[in-house]
Amino acid sequence: MDKQTIEAALAGLDPNKDEDWNDNGSPSVAAVQRVAQNSEIRAAHIKEHAPDFERPAHTSGGSSDKNTQAAARDTQPPQPPEVAETEGMSVFDRKQKAKQAEVEDHPNYVKNVRMMTIAKGVYGGGVRSTGEVFTFTGIKGSWHRPATKDECKGYDKWLRDQQ
Repeated sequence: MDKQTIEAALAGLDPNKDEDWNDNGSPSVAAVQRVAQNSEIRAAHIKEHAPDFERPAHTSGGSSDKNTQAAARDTQPPQPPEVAETEGMSVFDRKQKAKQAEVEDHPNYVKNVRMMTIAKGVYGGGVRSTGEVFTFTGIKGSWHRPATKDECKGYDKWLRDQQ
């Protein structure tokens, strides 16, 4: 699920509608699905793209001041801080950029390096077999190592032969 869909749906929630919110102030998954018109959205998607999002301050509706009630009806819900732009970048985007910079500063960070799996397992969203060669960007783990030039050539030949 993409970040823009989640952020747009969260911005469209009504802080005055109790059914849009859980008791702890987090958004209701059903409400986010309704606003986004997408039943595939799950709580995990919301936590991934907006982990700190909470119900914005809302009006009680019990005010006797008609101007206050009219202003509350005529204004959009406050934009969540994750979506609010600062210097052309949302808070969420700035956090992601800072996290990426932290990863890139890690001593085991590699970029576009041919690696070979050491053990079979689920890595990067797919099952990889022992001896599989792939291009990797990120922090090197214990399940793979840099592939030698000969291993890369052998694996590439094997892939060509499979076609």
